[in-house]
Amino acid sequence: DLRRGSAHSNTQSSPARCLARQELVQFAMAMFVDTNVEGNVELLLLKLEAKYKTKLQAFRYLDESNNAYVTAEDFSKVFRRLGVDLAPGAADAIVERFAGAGAARVNLEQFARFYDRPTPKLPPPPAPAAPGGGPALSDLEKLDVAFGAALAARADTLGEAFLGIDTHRTGFLSCDEMAAALTRCGVQATPAEAKALCALYDLNDDQKISYAEFAARVRHRTRQYSAHLHRQQDDLLAAAAAPAVA
Repeated sequence: DLRRGSAHSNTQSSPARCLARQELVQFAMAMFVDTNVEGNVELLLLKLEAKYKTKLQAFRYLDESNNAYVTAEDFSKVFRRLGVDLAPGAADAIVERFAGAGAARVNLEQFARFYDRPTPKLPPPPAPAAPGGGPALSDLEKLDVAFGAALAARADTLGEAFLGIDTHRTGFLSCDEMAAALTRCGVQATPAEAKALCALYDLNDDQKISYAEFAARVRHRTRQYSAHLHRQQDDLLAAAAAPAVA
């Protein structure tokens, strides 16, 4: 059952699960120095692609000074309009990501290279592992697997999956948006379960889920559950598709 596990699975929260949570937070926070730049760039490009038909139109939107270049100040203004306050130095790092180390501005050619990038794909289901490998999944982990499988069936890329949940277009996922996405995907979850799932993705506990946090959780989940998915994915998908019991 997707939401009602055995007493054994409910008692696994103890030190091993706490340690796993701490390790995931440490893993994500360690990579945020690099991936927060990647996440910000990916989020920006996704927003631009949704709003503008051509890369030139998107570039002109970024070029606040209308001087054929985009500076760190331009990026900061654009992100503020998106409701994102960049950390100190983040705008400069975004410029360098587009134009190279030490660069102070981005031209159209440099911007276009990223605009035409291949979009990150949702990870495929892992290869089958030996039967009986790994501990049993908790109820929350089962819910996460079902949610991930449902998203993969609806979206081809991480960006599409993220924007499909971010219906308010804030650049972050709220608990309400995650709960609504569970419902749209046909995954049954109580409000408490939806809130617990949000906490699993919200690695820095700021009550919202950034693109970098979302991507880190999706990638980590695929590795973490590789010993279980081949045995449980069909059951979870069936449970997700089952109509609610009156």
